[in-house]
Amino acid sequence: RETNRKMDRQLRILTEISRKGVPILLTNQVSTHIPTGEITIVGGEMVKNWIKCLIELKKQPRQIVIRKPEGRVIGFEIDHQGIQILPP
Repeated sequence: RETNRKMDRQLRILTEISRKGVPILLTNQVSTHIPTGEITIVGGEMVKNWIKCLIELKKQPRQIVIRKPEGRVIGFEIDHQGIQILPP
């Protein structure tokens, strides 16, 4: 409970800072439930409720998955010129 209160306070502070025009990028750890293969966010629903945009990066195939707000998948590759977005 105390940990949740502290995390909630920190996320509230970051939200207040972002409202003043300061961009905030929050990275988070994930874990995989071995029997189902389901990926979950450490911090769970609390983190999801506070954030405006949730982006997942997948390695194989390389994809950007926008989970919040819309649920879009964008393919990309990394080459000698940098990051290239693949056509849908």
